[in-house]
Amino acid sequence: MNSIIVRSRRNVFRHETELLASEYGFQEINDGETSKGIKTPKELALFFLGNVFFVLKNIKNLNRKHTIIAVGYPALVIKLLIKLGLVKCKQLLWFGFFIHTDLAFKIFRVLLNLLSIKNEKIVLNAWYEIPLYAKRLNIEEHKLTCLPLGDWKPNELFDPAYQPPFKDYHFAGGFTNRDYASLIEVFKNTNKNLIIVGSKLNSDLNVTSLPENILILKDIDKVEFESLVGNSSVCILPMKDRDAGASGHMVLLAYMRHKKPILASNYPAIQEYLTDQVSGLLYDDPLKDLPTILEEIDQNKYGLTALGENALLSYNEKFTREALANRLTEIIDESSINAKNKLKSTGINA
Repeated sequence: MNSIIVRSRRNVFRHETELLASEYGFQEINDGETSKGIKTPKELALFFLGNVFFVLKNIKNLNRKHTIIAVGYPALVIKLLIKLGLVKCKQLLWFGFFIHTDLAFKIFRVLLNLLSIKNEKIVLNAWYEIPLYAKRLNIEEHKLTCLPLGDWKPNELFDPAYQPPFKDYHFAGGFTNRDYASLIEVFKNTNKNLIIVGSKLNSDLNVTSLPENILILKDIDKVEFESLVGNSSVCILPMKDRDAGASGHMVLLAYMRHKKPILASNYPAIQEYLTDQVSGLLYDDPLKDLPTILEEIDQNKYGLTALGENALLSYNEKFTREALANRLTEIIDESSINAKNKLKSTGINA
């Protein structure tokens, strides 16, 4: 298959790339640099400009391909080039597409409609996002599909000798779309220990005074993060905006992999990973519901061991490499068939 994968950073979607290269013969171009994760608005703007130059520099490599898979921002530039007739391909698949703010929805609603092309498919991170994104971005649902976020290669950096700050504690971690303010407020009124790991960009964590039972850490390395998850008694995923798009799932997968009892916001994206009172405990209002759940845990109302075991079972069945590889294969095969059918209907040979 005369097809190519375009990603600006060599480590982004690396496992998916390896599978597509071995199964379908996809080639790949990237700038050789490693993604640095969380970015400030200024860093994000510079990153996007770098993506523009990267794509333009490689425009000759993109032309007359059967399939172009673009990961992240390069897709916008490629869509523009296709729209202008400077790049020709049978189909474009956009991976790594997610939106977390109302402003971003408004911007992308304009951009995606201006740059709409015929044979394109945007690959989202959660099934519930398909009708949500279709409505908010004014896109036909048939142009959207899903590859769930999962663990292509689990983090194995857990340090068995790590000594956590507390002997017994609840844990909450991650950066995007987190409601740490409510969580801190809840634990201020308990004697339970809480460790939060976020980023310097989490405004909720810029707290000057905390009780001794709450510890905030920022921008720690993966070994310490994984070790804190592994040593915790209960893990929490407090989300802020229910319609912000898939967020928190990589942290959630770590909780599930470590077989932890999980408390999480009762949002559609979370419901695709956890079933309430089966593989996790889902709550609606953190300030109202969390104190009650924590008290009921003390009263042994829930089987915490069973919750953790069921979370691991769901992880193994749906979110490991084998399950994700099967789904990725389906996306490529379905898209190829659809593209061929559309070409036949117009009298063009694929």
